Amino acid sequence: RAIERYSRAIECDPELLEAWCYRAVSRAEIGDLEAAINDYDGALSLQPNDSGLLTGRGIQYLNDHQYERAVA
Repeated sequence: RAIERYSRAIECDPELLEAWCYRAVSRAEIGDLEAAINDYDGALSLQPNDSGLLTGRGIQYLNDHQYERAVA
């Protein structure tokens, strides 16, 4: 349900950074790593130099065994 609510929030306001972040974390927690990475990308489009977002995305790349992308 949380993912659905965050998705609705993003539909209403695509610049709502918190919704992107929480949906990324929620998706990562259920193992949907590709979707989590995409959400981190969405959040990073709003705040491209945010170290927390970059770290979160990097961790998901590691979890998905995309090692080269994790360090890029």
